[in-house]
Amino acid sequence: MSKIVTVGMSMTAALTGISLAVAGCSIQAGDRAGGDTGKHVRVLSFAQAGDGVGAPLTQWAEQVTQLSRGTLRIDFKDGWRSGEPTAEAGIISDVGKRKVWHGWVRGSGTASA
Repeated sequence: MSKIVTVGMSMTAALTGISLAVAGCSIQAGDRAGGDTGKHVRVLSFAQAGDGVGAPLTQWAEQVTQLSRGTLRIDFKDGWRSGEPTAEAGIISDVGKRKVWHGWVRGSGTASA
């Protein structure tokens, strides 16, 4: 069983809410002539101990970028705490300490953030 951990919210609410909130704060309007005033891209880290998160999360990250008009990007941190005997608990702790925005754990993930 795999879990996505976030700070104090359910998985869906956190992933959607944080992503859209950050995107909303980052979106800049074009200038009056319709040109691009330049946009600030905010990158949210997504930690996981394995080698990859798979198609569903990759597609979700692409949708976040698309819906935020390129102002928000999810950066997957593969191998986060890899090889540590308590990697899952460490990832949960790192999310709680805001070292990363999101985390993906496999197993029980008994620690709390």
